[in-house]
Amino acid sequence: MNRALPSLFILVLAIFLVVHSMPGFTKEAPSIDKASSAGGPPWLGAELRQKDDWKAVITITRLGMGSLSGTIHFGRFDCGGDLIYDGRRDGGYVFRENLTYGSCRKGCDVWIKDDGSEYRETCSGSLTGGGPLENGQGASANVSWLKKELREADAWKARIRIVRLDIGSLAGTIHFVRFGCGGDLIYEGRSNGEYVFRESLTYGDCKKGCMIWLKEDGGAYRETCGDKLEGGGSLTLGD
Repeated sequence: MNRALPSLFILVLAIFLVVHSMPGFTKEAPSIDKASSAGGPPWLGAELRQKDDWKAVITITRLGMGSLSGTIHFGRFDCGGDLIYDGRRDGGYVFRENLTYGSCRKGCDVWIKDDGSEYRETCSGSLTGGGPLENGQGASANVSWLKKELREADAWKARIRIVRLDIGSLAGTIHFVRFGCGGDLIYEGRSNGEYVFRESLTYGDCKKGCMIWLKEDGGAYRETCGDKLEGGGSLTLGD
């Protein structure tokens, strides 16, 4: 009986090798090449802007598989949100949309050409939009009000201080003096001459889940909750 064991082992090993050498048998058959931000595209960290049609503004700051990579804003429809990196395909970079505001269709993908000159959006495998892109400046270029307080004299008497601009990360704080509420601001990207932040209020009884839109020169802001404009006003630069 013991003599039969080596022969049985050899037979099982032979069957295993034959099966695994058959055509079409693979452990993995990935359709998308995985990549990291090392040696990434030249437009990483810059704004990619669509002049016409949907007026998309796309900012990608990192490339980590399955992780938050940047943001997208559709100026024509006033909707947008996060982009999750999903790998490379057909000479470009693929991202899953995670829209967080507005009423646009959800669950779609965005493909950006290697050189950043074009994007396409697909929903359930069907092409829904896209077009040429222009490479803009990085988010923090020429921001004179960074790390300074922006003050609203009237209305809600907002106090805004932004210390960094890193997509998806804590960017600064906001305090509404009139209502005694405030909290953190999470940077969401840029859209049509405005810096976009998501409120994460930590004290007071103000409405939560809203967005702050800050003019490029820091001279004005507005707050939106969903599709509704809630407030805003002029800002002056403090210390």
